[in-house]
Order: sequence, then structure tokens, then C-alpha cells
Amino acid sequence: MILTGVFASKQINPAGFDGLFYGDASFFLTQLKGVVIVVTFSFVMSFGIFKLVNLIQPIRVSSAEEEEGLDASQHNEKYFQGTLIVDNSEIAVDTLNKVPA
Repeated sequence: MILTGVFASKQINPAGFDGLFYGDASFFLTQLKGVVIVVTFSFVMSFGIFKLVNLIQPIRVSSAEEEEGLDASQHNEKYFQGTLIVDNSEIAVDTLNKVPA
């Protein structure tokens, strides 16, 4: 968006403006103002949405879950020396050898 304000040319778009490269600093400043408005709006709205979601369902896990590991706490998976054990419906299965653990 900023480079449009730099390289715009009336030779390409006769109804448009010349950019900074062709001597029209006002069009560049208009584009720069647009970038600042869009970035500010996007940041504020995203921050608000994240805060709203965090009130409904916390985004960050607890420090105890971090210590345990997210595979175990979030996905109920445990890894032991080359073997992935998935605890599904109270039955642990060795997925490498396809036998109950």
C-alpha cells in the first residue's frame, strides 16, 4: 500500500495520481495515512476479540499444564522412549505395536 504511493503513475492510470517517485508527495502521504489507520484498526479490533474470547474460554493454559506438557494435558498422549501411548476411553494402546499397553 505504501509502495503504491511511491510508484503510482498517471501514465498507467490517467485518472489517478503520480506517486512520490514522480514528484507527488501528497499521494504518498495519503497512502501512508491509510496504512496507519488500517494497522491501528486491525490491532485494536484483534486485541478486543482476543480479550472477549479469553473471557469466555481462556486462551493460555495453566502453569501446571505447561509443566506437565501439552501433549499429556491437552491431547491425552504420553510418549515413552519411542512409543506413543494414547489414552482413549480409559484404554491405553501402544500405537507402535498395536497392542494394549
